[in-house]
Amino acid sequence: MTVRPAARAVIAAPTSAALAWSPATTQNRLSDAHALVRLFPQTLQLLGEGKVSLEQARCLAQLTSGIEDDAAQAVQARVLARL
Repeated sequence: MTVRPAARAVIAAPTSAALAWSPATTQNRLSDAHALVRLFPQTLQLLGEGKVSLEQARCLAQLTSGIEDDAAQAVQARVLARL
């Protein structure tokens, strides 16, 4: 599912206000969350179990944002195999 920029802004505005985050921080965190849910459920599960840190999960989401989904998931597999 692709979320259009206008929809992201509508979602981000109340979240930003509620959490006292800047709009940029809010959009970055929502983007990371979207990537983790959509592409990296295994990493998300390990995050919930405390086996992966939030920073590690965010790095995976951010560093793979410009590549194809299959390639991003291959990166996840290689990274998790090393943990």
